[in-house]
Amino acid sequence: MHTCDVTTIVPTHNSLSTLYACLSSVLQQTLPPQYLFVIDDFSDDIHAHSSLVNAAISSHISATSVRFFSLHSNHGPSVARNVGWDLATTKYIAFLDSDDAWHPQKLEIQYNLMIKDPSLVLSSHQISSALLLSQPYMHGHTHYKNISFTSMLFSNRILTSSVMLRRCYNNKFRFSPLKRYSEDYTLWLQISRQSANLVSIQLPLAYRLISPSNHSGLSSNLLRMHFATQLNLMNQINGLNLNLLFVFMALIFELTKFFFRLLKSLRYKLKSILGL
Repeated sequence: MHTCDVTTIVPTHNSLSTLYACLSSVLQQTLPPQYLFVIDDFSDDIHAHSSLVNAAISSHISATSVRFFSLHSNHGPSVARNVGWDLATTKYIAFLDSDDAWHPQKLEIQYNLMIKDPSLVLSSHQISSALLLSQPYMHGHTHYKNISFTSMLFSNRILTSSVMLRRCYNNKFRFSPLKRYSEDYTLWLQISRQSANLVSIQLPLAYRLISPSNHSGLSSNLLRMHFATQLNLMNQINGLNLNLLFVFMALIFELTKFFFRLLKSLRYKLKSILGL
């Protein structure tokens, strides 16, 4: 079985309930990656996570080389992803969170798009909140949209589990090790600010393994994420030749999205309390 010149990087921390399904979705790719790096960010039970990785390997016939790394202290997903990034030697890297999973054709579609246009620095795609039924996509033209820096100021259009990135594009770019909130948005803003060669594939090639109502991870801490996003915007806008009205619109738009997310989160919690 052939592999593609891609290293998949999966950071994990106390994710026993989803890790097996996550890794299985990588090993079942129609065009599997050359390497799969699982970076354990000092989970409470590292042995259990390692055993799950071995179980996933044993359950699937794949040409992918799987490697498990464990960190000696908890640093957050930024550091875990950077460890995998620094260890990778392939032309491309792809990120996948341990509570997400990929459509079987994700790498086949995305990798073929990247190699057909060597100027592409980064590609992403849509992510579904519902389980994909693995219905195969027809081969043919892949529809995508360009991602501009301006559009990124108003909304993070790049979800980490959808990203395939040219590994050696700029060795200065890494996830900020000092951030635990909105650290991915910081990096995508930096890349989109420097390069115009970013695209989003108009297909849902990944899905969430945990529904928003049950999510207890970083993304559930809405207030801290909101402040981190606002700080991202201020840092990126600083020094740019943008008028004050544009800056004000971007910040107000983010504030409006925060209130909508907050109301949605409260609705989920209320339904849970009432048993609806």
